[in-house]
Amino acid sequence: MTQSLEARQFYMRGRELWSTRDNVKMTEGIEFFRHAIALDPNFAAPYIGIADSLSMMRNDAEDWRQAAEYADAAIRLAPDSADAHATLGFIAALNKWNWRDAESYFKRALELDPNCGKAHQWYATLLLINRRFAEAEIHLKRAIEIEPMSPTFNGDLCELYVFAKRDDEAFSQCGKTNVINPDFRFANVTEVFIQQKRYDEAAQERIKLALQHGINEKTAKNAAWYKAFQKDGYRGWIQTEIDGNEKHKDVLLGEYNLSILYARLGDKEKTLNLLEKAFVGHTFLLPFANARPDFDFVRDEPRFQNLMRRIGLNQGEGNL
Repeated sequence: MTQSLEARQFYMRGRELWSTRDNVKMTEGIEFFRHAIALDPNFAAPYIGIADSLSMMRNDAEDWRQAAEYADAAIRLAPDSADAHATLGFIAALNKWNWRDAESYFKRALELDPNCGKAHQWYATLLLINRRFAEAEIHLKRAIEIEPMSPTFNGDLCELYVFAKRDDEAFSQCGKTNVINPDFRFANVTEVFIQQKRYDEAAQERIKLALQHGINEKTAKNAAWYKAFQKDGYRGWIQTEIDGNEKHKDVLLGEYNLSILYARLGDKEKTLNLLEKAFVGHTFLLPFANARPDFDFVRDEPRFQNLMRRIGLNQGEGNL
């Protein structure tokens, strides 16, 4: 903690921006954290804030390296910080793919502070990736008890229900998240509609989201994906998305996002090729393929199973 009211205010503003999960806003938030550190170099919290921001932005290896440095600095300043341990757990999981160390960090964080919502949330992420859905649900519900109005906690529970194919609960939880924050783009029911092959409703939901984000109806319905959907159905929609992504192969997470699209077309060869390329690039989101329903159709393929083993994951419950 710090005695500087101004440093605390800078820190809290940085956290507000971080909670949006928007890269531009998180970059702005980092500057607020830096101001807080300048006012009190011994204030551990803004170091954690920078580490969390760099981890979430997941731009490149240098960001991850700096994130680990800031988290280590926070631990030196506050060895009993649950927040710092949770951050180190996140880095161990999603950058280093070291699931055992990550789980140890999360458990230590919760020993230090059982009410650390971030630790519950990120431990749940690790559990979800490892297909330990029931345990993940417990931790996310506890995080929501601690911070009921957190869109990220509520949104992650929505995602869990999507991955676990608990569609009714996914609809309900996504709805709750949208009430809390209609602009939070990481919780919407489009994925559930697609999973249920209710493509007309999925398309209408996507149009609705575009309208919510300030796009007028005419522009939304003139989008290439929507025109393709009207002409050729869902496959046309997805093919248009693929064509758009193929033009921007340098975009972050390109291979992983493309693998999802090819999975939705049922193309095993291209799906597996792209997942393997994502592995070579150490793509941030690749471990989620272990739990994502889109990949169920390749789950028994030796190439997919070998890839998950190389990440350190198995496909059954209780991998750790």
